[in-house]
Amino acid sequence: MKKLAGTSRFKIGMLLILMTVFCFSLSVFRYCISDTKVFLFLSWNLFLAWIPLLLSSLILAFNIRGKISLAFIIVVWILFFPNSPYILTDLFHLRARNGIPIWYDLIVILSYAWTGLICGFISLNDIEQQLSDYAGRNFITGLIIFFLFMSSFGVYLGRYF
Repeated sequence: MKKLAGTSRFKIGMLLILMTVFCFSLSVFRYCISDTKVFLFLSWNLFLAWIPLLLSSLILAFNIRGKISLAFIIVVWILFFPNSPYILTDLFHLRARNGIPIWYDLIVILSYAWTGLICGFISLNDIEQQLSDYAGRNFITGLIIFFLFMSSFGVYLGRYF
């Protein structure tokens, strides 16, 4: 069973890498066609969305069980976690521009947003699994809801401040 989980995790990781390459390709193609850097910031946002996944994968890969180490990584994780859903708010930048159809820009933004959301929710699932060793189901559910609330607050701060 453990080997199956590792193989599945590898496949998900490869899919996310391919999705990220696809996103970068869309941005580079857009830059080459229009010679404008309008959506290149999405690459930075997606990089930031990968950090929670890398942190949660670090916990799983090294089987980190120390409460202080785990708590520290989770605190850093929650600081970066809002970047995953934040990309969806970049639809704010969608408008008709010369030379590029609006549908192409929509595909660019949504591909980045979708990839970022998947990274975020896989990392959230990883954190939930790790914490289930330390607390009961009701506490973990409440904690996950708290993480999601804090994330939405982080998205709000990032977008409007």
